[in-house]
Amino acid sequence: MKNIKDFNLIDLQSEMESIGEKKFRAEQIFKWLFVEKVKSFDEMTNLSLELREKLKQNYDICNFSIVRKLVSKDGTIKYLFGLDDGNAIESVLMEYHFGKSVCVSTQIGCKMGCKFCASTGIKFVRSLSAGEIVEQIIRPTGLLDPTIEVKPTTNQIDDLIDAIQERIDTRKGRHITEYAESL
Repeated sequence: MKNIKDFNLIDLQSEMESIGEKKFRAEQIFKWLFVEKVKSFDEMTNLSLELREKLKQNYDICNFSIVRKLVSKDGTIKYLFGLDDGNAIESVLMEYHFGKSVCVSTQIGCKMGCKFCASTGIKFVRSLSAGEIVEQIIRPTGLLDPTIEVKPTTNQIDDLIDAIQERIDTRKGRHITEYAESL
């Protein structure tokens, strides 16, 4: 099945048309996934039951489980996320004077062997999809204090997915450093 979070908005519009749905459904789904941060198609209550069933039959929603969470004295939070395929990756949520930043994994395992990185000891398995990389940003910010409003716009997420897809396509097998400036 396809991870529905791998699609940018334009591609999701085309995908909806390919399964016999109207293009505007893509924006509804995008908002549910990236603004409301729902974890299942059943939570998308403005979609018909028929469409929700069609989505469940054709797509997965990338939802990581938290295997371990470590909080340092300076407030940095390191997450070990369990992936749908049984592998695990790490992501780090850091707070700076200008705001929050998320350090994301782009691969399961590593070929580089850097001494400072925990991934060094893990044999390279595969590169992550755009949706799996985006999930590392969405998931930690959704776990913040509920009084903190963190709701990216669909345009911000669309731009992020485009940028990640572009880098995945042009830099196969290389490490990618991305900065999320305004979480």
